[in-house]
Parts: sequence; structure tokens; C-alpha cells
Amino acid sequence: MIINLNVYQYIYYMYITLDPEQLDTNNIVVSERNINNIMDNAYFYRIFYSDEYMNLNGIFIYFTLSNIKIEKYFNKIKCFFLGDDNNLIIEKIKNIEKEILEKFGNFNLQKKIPTYRIEEQIENKFIKLYSDVTETEKKQNIELILKISGIWEDDNKYGITFRFLLL
Repeated sequence: MIINLNVYQYIYYMYITLDPEQLDTNNIVVSERNINNIMDNAYFYRIFYSDEYMNLNGIFIYFTLSNIKIEKYFNKIKCFFLGDDNNLIIEKIKNIEKEILEKFGNFNLQKKIPTYRIEEQIENKFIKLYSDVTETEKKQNIELILKISGIWEDDNKYGITFRFLLL
């Protein structure tokens, strides 16, 4: 099997990314539970992606969006979807979140409720970006990386720790 890997430089970092279709949840490895440094009274499980060719600390998925508007919103940046041009990739991203949480929940957290934070953003027709963009822009196409770092867990729920990075 040949895997197309893309390498992107983001500010001072370089990421090896997968296309959404390449992600195989059987290659996801989850670390032992650690204290969550971000959320109070919660735990964090780091995600690794490992196959016969590589071992990655986290999952980095490359994709493009078209017909979007980028807007600074207080101290955050939002990317709004204008129209239905991105429905296919949006569904794929939502399914990736569901597949990861379903697999993890089946092994570890049967009595807790999965929280789909990526889906919550997408259902509101936007995603939050991490970028240095400071102005409102309409763009035909943008390149993004979905960075999945791990899974958080509290007393009742669990979900994915993620960021959308604008290239």
C-alpha cells in the first residue's frame, strides 16, 4: 500500500499530514490516562498514529475549504462556510471525530457521554481557526490542517482535543 504523505510548514513547525480518506482508525494508539492541565477535574489521553511506515504524535489531517469567509471574532478567528461547497469534506471531518470517539468509548468509557465539539462548530456553519489573520477576508480556497492531539475525559463526558490550523 502506498500512502501519500503531505508535508506542510506552519509558522516554524513542519507537519506530516494525512488526507481524510487515508485515516485508518485501526492505526490510532491511545496513551495511558494523565491529569488534564487545561480542564479542571479531568483527564487527558494522548493520541498517536502508527502504521508500518511511521509513528506520529497526534493526527494531522490536511484538507481544503472553498467559498468561505474568515473573520476576527474578539480574540478568536472564525471561518464561516458560505454555501454548500464544503459538504463532502465537512461530513468526512465529522465522521472522523465520531469514529475516534466511538472506538475509544467502546474500550474505555462505556458509561460516559461522547461530546462532539467539531460537529458542534460545523453545525453552526463555522470552525475556529488558529492563525495570525487579523482582517475579514472572503476567499475562494483555503488550506487547513486538523490537528487531533488527544481525548479529554471528565466525570460524565469525553471528547477530542483538536485545533484547526490555517496554512
